[in-house]
Amino acid sequence: MTMAELLSIPDILPFKSEISLIDQIEVIEKGIAIEDLRNAIANAAQKPFGKYRIFYLQNADELSEVCQNTLLKFLEEPPTYIFVIIQTEHPERLLRTILSRLAKLDGNKPKKTDYEYPKKFLEDAKETEAWFDKAKRDGVINMLQNKLSDYKMVVLDEPKDENIKKILLLEQFIQRLRGNLNQKLSTQLFLLNWFQN
Repeated sequence: MTMAELLSIPDILPFKSEISLIDQIEVIEKGIAIEDLRNAIANAAQKPFGKYRIFYLQNADELSEVCQNTLLKFLEEPPTYIFVIIQTEHPERLLRTILSRLAKLDGNKPKKTDYEYPKKFLEDAKETEAWFDKAKRDGVINMLQNKLSDYKMVVLDEPKDENIKKILLLEQFIQRLRGNLNQKLSTQLFLLNWFQN
């Protein structure tokens, strides 16, 4: 599962903008050394810079029984700021006590709404404006929050003024829409600033 897929899990999506770190551990066929797992858990237990972090363990069914017991100790009292996601193709291979501490998540992408956004959303002015005209306010807000989270991730990699400006514009537009201001007028103002050369 990619980072984007992880962050689009319906149970995680509402917290997407507040997640600052993702600790991803992939267990290969022969398992993982107990010390490596302990180090990964210790690292994940450190408080993140943001509000939340994700501890993502792939192929957990490949863990040895000793490693599963180590994981179980972590699952018994995880820090409040951590989401623990365990991916497995074979849950029957995990200890029952581990399974009893987990909730099954729907790993599928969020359901499609009654509208589709354009492939060149926020890249082509006319296509974006046409989509805004058809979309419902809640759909627009959700879409913009997802784009905002994407731009925040980009800024971590490339802190350019242009990317920071886009984040500020998206945040202002979302606030205007939440404040029930005129959607058409708010959209025109946003698009004018967004596509300004």
